[in-house]
Parts: sequence; structure tokens; C-alpha cells
Amino acid sequence: MKNPKFLILTTATATEVGKTWLCSALANQLIAEGKNISARKPVQSFDPNDSLTDADVLSQATKEPSTSITPKHRWYPIAAAPPMAAKWLNKAQFSIKDLISEMTWPQNTDIGIVEGVGGVLSPIAFDGNNLDIASAIKPNLVLIVSDAKLGSINNILLTCQALEKFPKAVFLNRFDSQDNLQVENQLWLKEKTDLKIFHSIELLSQWILDISNI
Repeated sequence: MKNPKFLILTTATATEVGKTWLCSALANQLIAEGKNISARKPVQSFDPNDSLTDADVLSQATKEPSTSITPKHRWYPIAAAPPMAAKWLNKAQFSIKDLISEMTWPQNTDIGIVEGVGGVLSPIAFDGNNLDIASAIKPNLVLIVSDAKLGSINNILLTCQALEKFPKAVFLNRFDSQDNLQVENQLWLKEKTDLKIFHSIELLSQWILDISNI
């Protein structure tokens, strides 16, 4: 199977900032624009009491089976970094190479969205983190998800420093235009850096279509 025409890796400044929501919302928007969209999450760990896993949420957006998004043997029902969850469940170790080899795409995929785990340097395999995934798959774009609250500028810039060699954009999730601090943080990032900053799915989607020429 061929790789997507345009490949996006989504990572974050921390865990629980909304990567899955962003991937799902972006997929929905791009599908509404008539594009063939597929999502992958190479591995997932989760609270077994959760009603939906990340793969389930992405499945609802792209209409792919959740086990195509994350292979069933890469589901680890413990809320911890995947290699730690696998260890505690007495499952076999797995490598970045293993995760990449298991990630396949449907034919004629216009845009593929890969969701990482946790923050950019969070462990995703026994031998590497999300940055290693990025180095392996060489995405056309890395989307960094962050909030815009106190401390967000530092977290965003440190994440961008780790991803220095990759084309990237920042999505400020749960942005509150009535919160002066969040507005000022967004303004600072736009004025003081050359980063592309978004808090609108519609504008992000249109920009991706523009740069991808799809």
C-alpha cells in the first residue's frame, strides 16, 4: 500500500491537551472538503474503565475499523506510557521499527493523520519516543497541540526545539478568546516567532489543503 499523499504527525506539549480531539475534528473537516482521510495511532494505552479509546474516537471520524487505526495487539489497558503498560501487563517488548512496520494505509489516501502519545518526548516504544516516530516516518507536517494558559509559551517553544528539523504548526486547543492571558499568549507567539498558530479547525484545515496542494 502506498503512503498518503500528505502525512501529518500530531504530538503535544503534554498529555491530556486534546490530540485525539484535534485529529478527529481535523479528519471530519477534511472529509467534509471531499478528501480521503485516514488516521493511525500506532499504539495506545488507556484506562480500562474508559467507554471509548482513542482508536475508537478516530474510528468514528474516519469510518475505519478501530483495529485498523491501532492494531488490536497494541491496545494496552493501563493508563501509562505504552512501554510501561506493556511491561506491567507482561506483554512482549516492541520497538519503533515494530510500530512503523504495522502502520499501513488504504490506497488513495489523500491525507494521513498519525497520532502520537503524550508529549513529544514521551516514551512510545521500548526504544524510543514520538520524536523517533517523526524521524522514522518523515511527516510533511507536525501538528503540536497545546493549551494557551500560563506556561504554554515555554512548553510550546521547548517542544518546537525538539522538533527543530520538521515543518510544524501549533494548535491552541480549548482557546478562550475572553481570557486575556490566552489572547496575549497567542499574540506573543504570532509576533515573536515564525510559527503558524491556529485555534480554528476550519482555518487549520484550509491551510493544510493550501500547503499540501491536494
